[in-house]
Amino acid sequence: MAEDAAVTHEERHPLTDISSQIGYWERWKDRWEKCTSAEERYGLLHIGFMVRANTPDERDERILFYIACADSWHYGCSLHRKEDQDAHFWFSLSPPERPVDMREMRRVVARKAFEVLCQNVLKNTTPASDYPSWCELVRDKAIMEKLFWFFRHIQNLGHSYDAERDVYVRTAHRFVEDLAEFVWRFRYFGKFAGEEDYAIQEQLRAMRPRIIEILWASGKLMRLLTKDPYDLDEACFAKLEELAFRKEQWLPTNDKQGNWTETYRRPASLEEAHFAGSSAAIVLTHRRIVAQEEKRFEKLRELSERRDELEREQATLQPTA
Repeated sequence: MAEDAAVTHEERHPLTDISSQIGYWERWKDRWEKCTSAEERYGLLHIGFMVRANTPDERDERILFYIACADSWHYGCSLHRKEDQDAHFWFSLSPPERPVDMREMRRVVARKAFEVLCQNVLKNTTPASDYPSWCELVRDKAIMEKLFWFFRHIQNLGHSYDAERDVYVRTAHRFVEDLAEFVWRFRYFGKFAGEEDYAIQEQLRAMRPRIIEILWASGKLMRLLTKDPYDLDEACFAKLEELAFRKEQWLPTNDKQGNWTETYRRPASLEEAHFAGSSAAIVLTHRRIVAQEEKRFEKLRELSERRDELEREQATLQPTA
């Protein structure tokens, strides 16, 4: 009898009592609401893009949800509550030698959301195509607004030096670079431009100042000075000028006693901002000079053509022999 019981126990696999699945986004959300432990939510985030979202609205909702969950994944600045205790404790998803507090525990879960978001949304899975795999996102204003909200804290992008060793940070940085390229270069989906494409062009043009701010904050603003430079309108110039004066810089300063020293202050002019090394001032100054020279050469070209035309007309008025 004991042997039979042992055999029966040995033959019974611990997973044989599995009899259901989550399967769908609606069920996934129900499980999310019912569990509050970090480990359970971490696990649910891992499979969130594996379950089926049956409608476009559900697919959009899932992306928006993951963006919200990934916020503050780097520093956890939005993850603290006043009622949290100051105690530190061992946490199964952190290194065993380092106790964590509640904010750090939540940050680890936010990091998981960031990884899944990068893998399933921000990563371009069609690098050989003219259009990145995520290009359809630009049609959805709610998702684009949420992405701009997410990158309001540049820490959510991750440091550029982390991109060398962190594939997810590298994916996020590449997404921002490719998004800037797409926003400026987009002409149409398909073979010919239609009314919807023209509407998307206007929508993307309105995004340009916000893209400029992300590029500036992430140290990528000099991309605007590529061999094939990005077209900048007045809204872009205004954003560059705002950014040139936003940060304090180390600048020579004459104090009240007439002594010269270097102090940390806001530039008094665009030239000072350029002198201090502001990328926004450098780009703005360069592009203004380029725009002025383009107008000057165009005017010279027009004058040259008029001169040639006058010379030809004058030749026709000469007396014949």
